[in-house]
Amino acid sequence: GRQWSRVCQDVINSGARGTRQQCVKAMITHLSEGKSVLVDRCHVTPDQRRDFLEAARTCPGGVASVYAVVFRNPLPLLIERIKNRVGHEGGLDGWTGEKVTARMYSTMQKCGLPAITEGFDEICVINSDSSRTHALNKLLLLEERATVPVRQKMEKEEKRGNVFQMMMNAAKANVSRAEKIRKLDDNDDEKQLVFSESDTRKPFLNTLQRIARNPESFREQHPELILNGQESCLMIRDKYPKSKYHFLVVARGANLLEPKRLTPQHVDLLKEMKHLAMKGIASWCGEVQTETEFEFGFHSVPSMPQLHMHVLSSDFDSPCMKTKKHFNSFNTEYFMKYDDVLSELERGESLDYSIGEMKELLKIDAGWKEHQAKRNNV
Repeated sequence: GRQWSRVCQDVINSGARGTRQQCVKAMITHLSEGKSVLVDRCHVTPDQRRDFLEAARTCPGGVASVYAVVFRNPLPLLIERIKNRVGHEGGLDGWTGEKVTARMYSTMQKCGLPAITEGFDEICVINSDSSRTHALNKLLLLEERATVPVRQKMEKEEKRGNVFQMMMNAAKANVSRAEKIRKLDDNDDEKQLVFSESDTRKPFLNTLQRIARNPESFREQHPELILNGQESCLMIRDKYPKSKYHFLVVARGANLLEPKRLTPQHVDLLKEMKHLAMKGIASWCGEVQTETEFEFGFHSVPSMPQLHMHVLSSDFDSPCMKTKKHFNSFNTEYFMKYDDVLSELERGESLDYSIGEMKELLKIDAGWKEHQAKRNNV
């Protein structure tokens, strides 16, 4: 029978967390070796599933069946399990796991369940003991079913005396696979950056960089600009606020253009940025701060180079909050919460996400119409 291989992003990188494309390449390798593969990874959006489906369908030898197993339980139950979980491979247990689970649950609710039209042969939704048993029985049948189409194809070719053609097709498929892996290496979206060094020389983009490098020269435009004690960051009001209160804490490091450049070495910097944010709120918001909830976080795909953290009240009530794109940029995973980013870095990891997938979140329905209606009624 066929052997099974498990591909898990939490340990794909020599026992440490890796990238989606590393998982795709590992899956291709295992399938090419004649193994069945269990991809143990959260795929909450169609974009996150697409590469795996395309790779499975084009793998040498062909793939018999592609199944999706969807665990669909109420969020409170998931949170309770996460809070009591210990020793998770990716460190997602306790409070950290709770935050990540809630965020992924929200995204999946907005994107919907996987669909057969994406390329699945069958989708098993697990939300009860009976559905769990059904899914397990399906998985137990996979080994036998996975071998049948490949064996039938070989027997058919042999009967035609077309063994040479079969070998040529296999060779072409292997070349195609190698080319696919090379392209994955070259175009790995997780490794791409939003800004290049050339972008920093464009006047319409580099305003924050100029402020970071020489804050005193911008005092006239930003009279309330404040620096932290270590002068590693500064705080200003956002020129186009998306809430009643909206500030930016800007890091001053010359090479820190965006969140994707953050590493575990920047943990102290992030803590200094949060400390300055709290100082600025106390200074600029006065008594309002005690009755106002604030959000702290980074845009995964920022509009301007120079690392900056958004600090804004959670009302999202401002004349500058004009479009669904504006709203989604703060109400989906596109907006990376400060606590989540800090937790990633403190675990010794860098930020791993797809720029393309993040941009897609700006298009989904995240409650913009409801927010508009509520604001108009007020």
